[in-house]
Amino acid sequence: MPKRLIDTLEQEYNEYNDLISGWKGAGLNPFSPRQVLNNLPTPLLPPPSTPNTPANPEDLDLSLLNSSSPNDIELRQANKVLNSALSANNLLTSPVQRYAKRITHQIESLNAENAILRKELQEYKELLETRKKRKNGKRIKLKGEFVFSTEEVLKIIEEAEQTPLPKRRHGRPSKRQIDQVEEEMEEEEDNDSSVGSVIVVDHPVACRTRSNRKI
Repeated sequence: MPKRLIDTLEQEYNEYNDLISGWKGAGLNPFSPRQVLNNLPTPLLPPPSTPNTPANPEDLDLSLLNSSSPNDIELRQANKVLNSALSANNLLTSPVQRYAKRITHQIESLNAENAILRKELQEYKELLETRKKRKNGKRIKLKGEFVFSTEEVLKIIEEAEQTPLPKRRHGRPSKRQIDQVEEEMEEEEDNDSSVGSVIVVDHPVACRTRSNRKI
């Protein structure tokens, strides 16, 4: 028998013995279930999860969700509690946490901007209401004050100038006439004190006075 053939047979025999030995060690030949289970690799245990303490619902002011203009301080505190709860939750990924922080910061900025716009709108409304009270060419009464246009004042002066003055009687006036004049003056003073102040609204009209007339 050639030597080469002998070497080949010995090599195959050794491989067969190694295979049988491996099956025996694994419990496959003869079959042994207990030995098979003992040779299986031990599964890796998951790392112990830290208990997550959820945020207390009382810390979150849920009334902010129903209010149209939340307070800046309350909104900032609620966002802080929300971001802390999201950071403590390991189930959320980092992009989700970053998005939550950015959106809460954006809400705070928009709330501050809305507060400024509301204040400016109120100022514009007050200014517009004040302008509506000014009526050109009309006589109105505003908080105890009479408002006249320049044209009306000139008309009153013109009518007063055209009214003839009563002729004075020569001689010394009687005591009865003096008393009557004093009573009329007192009545005029009382009437003047009861009437509110007079405001003249200027208009671009021609102003005529006594000094401009030729004598």
